[in-house]
Amino acid sequence: MPATRRTSWRGKRGRNARTIQTIVGVAALLAILVYLNYRTLSPCEILREAVRQREGLAAVLPDGVVDLGISAQIGAMSPARCIVVMLYNLNTPIHDPKR
Repeated sequence: MPATRRTSWRGKRGRNARTIQTIVGVAALLAILVYLNYRTLSPCEILREAVRQREGLAAVLPDGVVDLGISAQIGAMSPARCIVVMLYNLNTPIHDPKR
């Protein structure tokens, strides 16, 4: 009679732990790559650095002026809004439901 493999509670827990460790490892690697590219993990600072990399003049302007230009294009800068802008194109307008 062939031996059947039984997975115990401990075996399932070990498999789940390895899955979580893999997800955490991938997230950490992604965070390291973002930090090495932009030197920050803040969404609005990443957006500011992306604008500086795309636009030649923005590279020499102070942060406040770059932020003013971004705010004029997308509205008030909050971390959630900066993430939305990064996920979509910078040229895509963000429609504010409050307006």
